[in-house]
Amino acid sequence: MARLNAGLEENLSGIRTVKALSQEKNIQSRFNQLSANNVKANLQAVGVFSLFFPAMNFTRVLGEAVIFGYGGFLVMEGEMTLGILAAFLGYLRQFFRPMLDLSQVYNTYQQAAAALDKINHYMNLPVEDDTYVKQKESLQGEITFEEEITFENVYFSYREDAPYILRDVNFKISPGEAVSLIGESGVGKSTLIKLLTRLYIPDKGIIYLDGIDIKEIPLSVLRRRIGAFSQEVHLFNRSIAENIRYGCFEAGHEQIEAAAKKACIHDYINSLPYGYKSIVGQKGIKLSGGQRQLIALARLFLKDPQVLVLDEPTSNVDTHTEALVVQAIKTLMQDRTVLVISHRKTTISFTKRRLYISDNTIYPENK
Repeated sequence: MARLNAGLEENLSGIRTVKALSQEKNIQSRFNQLSANNVKANLQAVGVFSLFFPAMNFTRVLGEAVIFGYGGFLVMEGEMTLGILAAFLGYLRQFFRPMLDLSQVYNTYQQAAAALDKINHYMNLPVEDDTYVKQKESLQGEITFEEEITFENVYFSYREDAPYILRDVNFKISPGEAVSLIGESGVGKSTLIKLLTRLYIPDKGIIYLDGIDIKEIPLSVLRRRIGAFSQEVHLFNRSIAENIRYGCFEAGHEQIEAAAKKACIHDYINSLPYGYKSIVGQKGIKLSGGQRQLIALARLFLKDPQVLVLDEPTSNVDTHTEALVVQAIKTLMQDRTVLVISHRKTTISFTKRRLYISDNTIYPENK
């Protein structure tokens, strides 16, 4: 049933892709196969139930026949009273009644056991560590100091038996500096962002933020200081205002509007019938790709991070929207440490220094 539901949700959420590629028949065939597997599993469960329940009934009836036969003979011979025979029959029925009840809830038990197995899997996942390893005064209270990013001999692979995605990575970004990272697809550029935000931990080496090992910074502090913006923008099925407020839940409506103006999306929002109360739909489906990116930028303006990481920020937008995104990004970059991952000249032009990633490691511009 879980596979059937997952397949159905995936097909419905990607219905535009299915239609664009004329894959309706193949998708329906796949759904029919998932449905047939579900039917087959249910038939197996019903088969077990249909055997267990009659077997229990047969055993109970057989037991009663034995008691009636042998007990009746003893009553006739005078070796047992009729009351004792009736008591034996009562004991037999009391013995079998719970077992019969159990057989009737067998299917429910199996479904609950499967669900509990899934729940246990998620509950047993390791919890992200959010405690201090070191205590440093600059980490307490309001954070006002500038940020310096340093990767020192960093190695990383997604599995223990897999080759390194990143090997011996060394580079430094000074406070307030904007640096672009250039390389072919699949060489590990986006992986660097996941390491910097501690979504992954390096196999070897250390990543420093302002001279502090990021493993020694609480996650709540680290991720509050870093603002990541990527081509894959996720919006929740809520209002535009609520999606922007994810940058700072304490923000009022005036702050949300100010962030939207900086992101060059305020005028469009006001043109909607419900303005900031407009629902964006599942994953922002009611908006264009560029509008989703501008709303995500407004969210970052509201968050006001000290470090800004841009992963292909203008790759999925048209020329007009790209100009708006570029304008918003230039405003957002001011007085921040910035790492830009991009191939477009308009985006790379934001930075004064460039790094190149190749052969799983990073080289300076003059390499």
